[in-house]
Amino acid sequence: MDQALRDAFWHLKPGALVVYPMEAQMRLLIDAAAVGEHRVFGVEALSADPLFVHLAGGVVPSLDTIYRDLRRFDETALGALEKMMATHGLARYARSGGRWFISTSTPP
Repeated sequence: MDQALRDAFWHLKPGALVVYPMEAQMRLLIDAAAVGEHRVFGVEALSADPLFVHLAGGVVPSLDTIYRDLRRFDETALGALEKMMATHGLARYARSGGRWFISTSTPP
């Protein structure tokens, strides 16, 4: 996953002296979503969790840095992100041979 993020998004924040590479920023947001935080603002609360900080590489960037990096996404990058999400989301379905039963009669 990390290499796929790098391949798709490194060009949004190139350079040898970059402190928070774009693939690391994307992984940080994926990890935040995995623990139930779906807002960028919530990363600030997660930065108090030593395990989350460790998974983030030892330092969690400021909210300003995260928001600034997200503004780098143009239409092409958003399209690549959507494609990556769809590919990963459908991978389990593909492995099942396309045999999922979805009940429409069960309420949410």
